[in-house]
Amino acid sequence: MSVIIKTCKIHGELTRDQVTKKGTGWRCRECHNLKERARCRVVLTESELIEKISTMNCDIHGQFTLDSIAIHGARIRCKACRQKGIRESYETHKEKYAEKFRIERRELVNQRLKEARKLNLEKYREYGRNKYHKNKQRILDLKAATMHDISLETYQDMIVKQDNKCMICKKPETRKSSQSNDITRLCVDHCHQTGIVRGLLCHSCNTALGKFEDDIPRMVDAIEYLIESYEKILTTDGSTIGATNDSK
Repeated sequence: MSVIIKTCKIHGELTRDQVTKKGTGWRCRECHNLKERARCRVVLTESELIEKISTMNCDIHGQFTLDSIAIHGARIRCKACRQKGIRESYETHKEKYAEKFRIERRELVNQRLKEARKLNLEKYREYGRNKYHKNKQRILDLKAATMHDISLETYQDMIVKQDNKCMICKKPETRKSSQSNDITRLCVDHCHQTGIVRGLLCHSCNTALGKFEDDIPRMVDAIEYLIESYEKILTTDGSTIGATNDSK
């Protein structure tokens, strides 16, 4: 049986879940919420506000000023204390807030953003362009890392360790983009069977591995074929193989 905590003149007998604690006593939660909402709708003039805060102060931050208060209608609180309370409350109930936002707010927020974008299309496009060019390097790094399911830090560490050079030929990328004419980034080489990232390669070396389909016996045969070909050329004309090596 529920214990009666308080009797409200409007809502009758109230149990624990129908009351809220205020100071040392209890109040009807419904009546309390109505009064608080009414106070928040009050609009104070500047003179009324100055007169009111002249008699108020914070136990931690001292006398109230116009810059140190948070105003909600007739409710006036210390801004710093309020922000601290919000942060502490969020940290305590972070998971609950996140879940509530995903369920109740995400669809509404997305709809409002779509409507705002339609009304200010050029403004949003300009914002997107500026944001992209300001963070171009990081955005491209993140895109490359995400495509291969590795972290941004891992991808950037690979670039530093390899000195931004191909792991096979030890040379920087020279291929240019067909759209921007900029030098493209090194390719993220990975095993197509396991998905494990192996390193960063230039376009030529990455394409060569792809053509061989990671078939090691075929690649060994290709190496032996090249060695035999060079030996034949050297036997025929010693100067030819020397000229070939010098040109590489």
